[in-house]
Amino acid sequence: MAEGYHGVHEKLVDRFGTKGDAFYTFVTCLFALAVSGLAAYVFKQPLLFPSLGPTALLFFEQPLAKLSSPRNTLIGHSWLSWPALCL
Repeated sequence: MAEGYHGVHEKLVDRFGTKGDAFYTFVTCLFALAVSGLAAYVFKQPLLFPSLGPTALLFFEQPLAKLSSPRNTLIGHSWLSWPALCL
């Protein structure tokens, strides 16, 4: 059994090892970015921005890490986005 993994992620890691881990991370990040892109298209707003990809990777690769907490993400994106909003 893969330690620290749950559900589908655990099954993929058990069966395929690191390739299963990489596949799970790729698919979940792709799904998160696709949902964000669809929302951007529907609302006609630029919701895809450069730091979204690394954030999605961090959320799905290390969901329990301190850096992956919603608090740190919101503070980080807010702090780095305010100059663009001021333009």
